[in-house]
Amino acid sequence: MRFQPLPWVLSLAVACGAPASRPEDEAAGEPTSSRYGTSEALQYERPLREPYRVEDIFTGPSGSDPDWLTDVNGTLFFKATDAEHGTELWRSNGTPGSTRLVADIWPGPSGGTPRNLTVAERRLFFTADDGIHGQELWTSDGTRSGTRLVMDLRQGPGASRPILLTAVGRVLYFLVLTPEGSYALWRTEGTPATTWPVPIELPTFPRSAVALHGRLYFVVEGVLYRSDGTREGTERLKAFSEHPDEVFVSSPFIADDGLYFIVGKNEDPSPQPFTVWKSDGTAEGTVAVADVYASLDFDDYVPPVTAGRRFFFTAYDSTHGAELWTSDGTPGGTGRVTDLVPGPGGSNIRELTALDGRVYFSAYTPEGGDELWRTDGTVQGTWRVKDLQPGPAGSQITRMSARAGRLFFSADDGQHGHEPWTSDGTREGTVRVGDLVPGPLPSTPASFVHSGSRVFFVATEPERGTELWALKLHAWE
Repeated sequence: MRFQPLPWVLSLAVACGAPASRPEDEAAGEPTSSRYGTSEALQYERPLREPYRVEDIFTGPSGSDPDWLTDVNGTLFFKATDAEHGTELWRSNGTPGSTRLVADIWPGPSGGTPRNLTVAERRLFFTADDGIHGQELWTSDGTRSGTRLVMDLRQGPGASRPILLTAVGRVLYFLVLTPEGSYALWRTEGTPATTWPVPIELPTFPRSAVALHGRLYFVVEGVLYRSDGTREGTERLKAFSEHPDEVFVSSPFIADDGLYFIVGKNEDPSPQPFTVWKSDGTAEGTVAVADVYASLDFDDYVPPVTAGRRFFFTAYDSTHGAELWTSDGTPGGTGRVTDLVPGPGGSNIRELTALDGRVYFSAYTPEGGDELWRTDGTVQGTWRVKDLQPGPAGSQITRMSARAGRLFFSADDGQHGHEPWTSDGTREGTVRVGDLVPGPLPSTPASFVHSGSRVFFVATEPERGTELWALKLHAWE
């Protein structure tokens, strides 16, 4: 498919300039109901609770370095390190008494190093090494006795090294490394009797996979595959080009109850123009829907974010630089949202996060630096939420995610270093929730996860290292 400028692109280039003139941080002056309707996230008036360190798991400046924070039925599971057990699986409900080691998978200080924590219908799966079988697939119900090896897929210490754990209902799909060096697709429901290989062998592994209507979809070397875990239901669905090795195909993502893909030519140098494809899960229904006369840097590809019936992404053209774009899967509905920094410089769009049908992101302007913005996909509906650090330095927002009907992220207001912040999408509702390391030094919060009645995250203190923290939901629960 040739990449040609479409009429709507040419008209869009004229129509879409900088955001319409608005009072500074206009969201501050709007009643929350005027733009958010009945969103539950904005109906609370009680003050926020202060964040707190859940427990000092590994005493001293090294810290326990929690990672892979995952909610399972209101209980947080994560990996953490202590001196006695090494890196193992832990759980917490947000109190010191509920924060404990689940199982010592590799007894002693070596540690089983659990990772890839994934939930399939209320059951936790992960990979770990018990020192005997190598890195294999494990499951846990949160108890010591209920934490066990699912199956030794590659006998002995050689390890099958499962990757790309993806839940489709109660079934977990994953890839394992074969002795020949290729990758095999397996499925399980957590017992040896429900664990078997899916009849397909792949030359390499996909970047990611998604579930849609009870099936697994993924892309390998420019070809779309689908599987329901059976021989008959596992097939090569569609090649995106007659020469699949010559194209870049993004991982599939879901928008408006369909699969979408970004497809471009694998040519140097990047960036390259691209095409939006859509699929209903069939070969006949997998079609190109829009040529985009702009470019993506496939070497530094950032997946699109879905909000409502549209998806949002960043793209580059020589006139406007890298800016925010949106698509509803049609040529007429695909285009640049706005030009935040007029001219070819671009606005450094990052941290795209969907909440309540809108997308929030960090964007750069010369006068404001990198700050928090929001959009509904229109020029008029795109503005800066709040200037957290006034002036051109900006607050350098990172680690943003939507949890419990709010945004949580790390930002620097110029006085406290990078600390945890939250936002409900309004100026007044965008606040720093704590100064975990008092003064200008940062606590560098990350990995925000909602579990039970709390939002958990990790943060770092000079004397205690990186540990688990929590913010009890009060004002918006």
